[in-house]
Amino acid sequence: LDALLAEAKEIVAEGELVRSRGHKLVLQEDEEQARGKIERAFEDAGLAVPAMAEVLAKSGVEAARARSLLQILLREKRLVRISGELVFHHTAIARLRELLGRHKGERFRVPEFKEWTGISRKYAIPLLEFLDRERITRREGDERVVL
Repeated sequence: LDALLAEAKEIVAEGELVRSRGHKLVLQEDEEQARGKIERAFEDAGLAVPAMAEVLAKSGVEAARARSLLQILLREKRLVRISGELVFHHTAIARLRELLGRHKGERFRVPEFKEWTGISRKYAIPLLEFLDRERITRREGDERVVL
């Protein structure tokens, strides 16, 4: 099936989703505005993101539609889910990667990471676990190494 999908010119397979190449998502005006509010809330927050429920509640659309808009932003990779409740804007993650790139090969602990980023432990630990999964850092005991 994967080979057939890869050869098909009129079909696009994106992960578990299969769609017609011409298919476009069209949002209503209020949904488009809510989508923008959701994305801006995470973008403006940088690495100290607000609670997901709080952002969705302030989006201007009912909860179910706001969750759908959040899923669209995640699928488009505008937002990045770090853990169940933590979502970051892709630019914040890109800036974090740049920051860590300047520390390549260095060993550090959580307090140094918090100092570099200006964030609390609430965000630091999940971000470090994400960075370990992404192979940007590697945990070695109480320390991490920037790869």
